[in-house]
Amino acid sequence: MKRDISDTEFLCALKEILSAVPDATQREIALRTDISLGLVNGLLSELSCRGWIQAVPIGGRKIRYSLTAEGAAVAAGVREEKMRRDFAQMRRYAEAVTGHLCEAKERGCTRVALYGESGIEFLIGYACWRNGMAFDADGVAVRDENSYDEDDVLRIIGENERDDEVPEACLSVFELAGR
Repeated sequence: MKRDISDTEFLCALKEILSAVPDATQREIALRTDISLGLVNGLLSELSCRGWIQAVPIGGRKIRYSLTAEGAAVAAGVREEKMRRDFAQMRRYAEAVTGHLCEAKERGCTRVALYGESGIEFLIGYACWRNGMAFDADGVAVRDENSYDEDDVLRIIGENERDDEVPEACLSVFELAGR
């Protein structure tokens, strides 16, 4: 169970929950955010005091929560800032992957084989394109045995593959992107 969540993180989570379940109760919000019911109650009160949400009674003890215009603007700003950080991190990964493949090409590699799925497959494909290298995203290169040198392949293992299921001398995507 989460114990440390900022007001803005909770606001963003609440926005997602309310878009899926407009009449979500505090208990449902607690379950979906993995936060204690007491902490959810306190966070909802804090967001209401800041003017980011409103709580409207809809009969009996039931309350409907909704973001105010100010709350929606704050959530949008938080999301944009997170995306900026994610894009910057992606750029760093792309530079690391491109640089690593450039070095591999200088050593004589002409192909890259990715074994298993990877969340950065598109970055590896892009780096191959930038470096003029063939990319085999399935790890099963279609090749003419007479014109294909095994030493010219940079083998990369996806983040969810087990080492015993791929050929030896594979570079992990973590090594590739982390440099």
